[in-house]
Amino acid sequence: MERAEETATRYPVEAANIAVFDAWICNADRAGNLRANLAQSTDNMMIGLDHGGSLLSVADTIDAAFDRLKRADWPPGHVFKGMLDPRLTQAMIERVQGLSDAAIQDACILGGTVGSAMLTDQAMLAEALIWRRDNLQIIVNRILS
Repeated sequence: MERAEETATRYPVEAANIAVFDAWICNADRAGNLRANLAQSTDNMMIGLDHGGSLLSVADTIDAAFDRLKRADWPPGHVFKGMLDPRLTQAMIERVQGLSDAAIQDACILGGTVGSAMLTDQAMLAEALIWRRDNLQIIVNRILS
């Protein structure tokens, strides 16, 4: 995104929230999937679209995706790197870390195959997101600082 700094300045809370969420779900393609109203107006709007390059789609194969999801050094960076107030990212980190294992499992494990994601893949995704939640401070510091 060519106007990332301007976006982070106008929408500091939203930018911090999206960046931390992206770090948690391993979203590596935010730069091309962010829209913000930067015009002089009272219509404050910032939208993060398309999480297609995250979770089980973070790599070409599901095995490679799980390998990346269990690494604190992935994604390799973020469009808002170095632009965010750590106090704002900390608030979102705490929100994600407040999610229980059961809530993450309920969101990921759907009881049967969905698309190409078999039940075992869904359970492994839940475990990967729990691991990323538990290591989110380290991941965010590396990706966003």
